[in-house]
Amino acid sequence: TELRRWKRSVDEQTKQLDLIRTLSEKEGRLRQMNDQVHCLKEEASKLEQLIKRQQEDETRKQDALAVIRDHEKGREAKDARIISMRRRIEGFSIVADPQHLKLPQGEVPELEQLFQCLETSYYQWNTSQREVSEQFTLLRRELNAETADIIAFLADIEQEYAGVDDVSAKMGSLIENISKCFANPAADLLEKYNNFRDFINQKFNRDLARLTISNIEQLRIELVPNQGLQSDLKEIGNLHLGEGQLFSSNVAELTLLRKYIERGTAIAFTDLFTLQLKLRINGKDKVVDLSKQVESDGTDRMLRLVIVMQAISRMADLDADNRLVVFIDEIATIDGRNRPQLVEFCREHHFYPIFAAPEMVAGFDRYVMINRAADNSIVVAEDKHYIDVERD
Repeated sequence: TELRRWKRSVDEQTKQLDLIRTLSEKEGRLRQMNDQVHCLKEEASKLEQLIKRQQEDETRKQDALAVIRDHEKGREAKDARIISMRRRIEGFSIVADPQHLKLPQGEVPELEQLFQCLETSYYQWNTSQREVSEQFTLLRRELNAETADIIAFLADIEQEYAGVDDVSAKMGSLIENISKCFANPAADLLEKYNNFRDFINQKFNRDLARLTISNIEQLRIELVPNQGLQSDLKEIGNLHLGEGQLFSSNVAELTLLRKYIERGTAIAFTDLFTLQLKLRINGKDKVVDLSKQVESDGTDRMLRLVIVMQAISRMADLDADNRLVVFIDEIATIDGRNRPQLVEFCREHHFYPIFAAPEMVAGFDRYVMINRAADNSIVVAEDKHYIDVERD
């Protein structure tokens, strides 16, 4: 047993001695390995620096490539712009003298600036040409000219105006005639209105004032003048076209006349005023529109009848031997108080009235009864159908 223990001890010591003997070898190898690791680290560092430089070179190359691409895009855009400018210039169809183009002064302009100047000048020239063409077309239409060429047209006009002095006197008389053609009728129309107004105020209303109709204490016709139209006619009536004023736009009367002529306005005498009826009832004045019903049906009819017959009597030369027959239907709609007034009005103004009603109504001297025969013909026999009434 001791021998085995001793042997194990010897084996362990032998192993330790073997380890001691290999330790120096391992330390040598370890130093070699450390040296190798150090070399590898240096090589790795060099590789990293090389890779870093390569990456930086690659980045610079990419940046340079991007710059080149930007330059390439700019060059392509510039080329496209040049092509576009060329096509637009080809479409200008310029026939004007190039010396009229407004080019920049000083240094030689760049292509873009030069094109902008050319384009602006072209559009200005083109606009001017279009305006000239439009004005020429209007002028040809105004003068009824058939010449389509401007140069030939100007030559014709110059030739025509060569004898303008010879027609000046004729134009003067024509202008005067034109002036009278419009001014005189306007003045005459206003004069007629003034005469009519005086007639209504001084004569017509004086006769109406004597009438008694229902509860109407007084009635009169009033003219409401159309101030605007009468003012225009007064200006036109003062129109005087002296030399050169026919084509002038500074003559107020002529401008006003042109407005009416362009509108094609026809002025009637009744346009100068509006008629209105003024009544006094129970001490109060009342203005009514004659286009509407004035009072009750009977009073309204009575008013309109006497006004119309009053006007007729002023227009006709009526007397006891020259009476005017009037037929008035539905006389029953006029009340019994107004009927005698209507009959008296007809007598004073030399009217011979014939009234009609479905039955007899009071207020008249004679009645004629109208019958129909079997064949539907009207039968009136004096001895049978005439009825005379004695009035108090």
